[in-house]
Amino acid sequence: MLRDGGDPAGVEPERDYTRPGELGGGRPRIPSRDWCSQHAFHQPDGTWTRFSTKNPPSCGGLWILELDHAERVPACGGINYERIHRATLLRAYAEAFRLCRRRDVDCPDARIWMLYSFCGCHIDSRHGPLAHVNFKLAVACVAD
Repeated sequence: MLRDGGDPAGVEPERDYTRPGELGGGRPRIPSRDWCSQHAFHQPDGTWTRFSTKNPPSCGGLWILELDHAERVPACGGINYERIHRATLLRAYAEAFRLCRRRDVDCPDARIWMLYSFCGCHIDSRHGPLAHVNFKLAVACVAD
């Protein structure tokens, strides 16, 4: 490519949302048990389940947010995950800001780094075919 005058920095390819897959370098693990991790599950019926290992750290400290979203679909084949992926990313950002505002009124904003995302589909015995999106984010609550 460089022989043809290409850019050495390259261009990140567009994500193909027409098939399941991952973004990021594989599903990262929480660095240690001492890290705070918050988990939020958006169920197919629209309800939320939330739990945490402990409260987010004080202003500026990093913690992990994992958000899962499941949505009923007619079948697992032929899904374009783009709409579901974007909507779930917005939910994850909103959840990070909600948790920061609840944690500390002096640091109500969230600085967010996406570590990983996954799109896929599986057949659930109760709900049938479910499109599933998962995000793992590193978050720091900040003042600005």
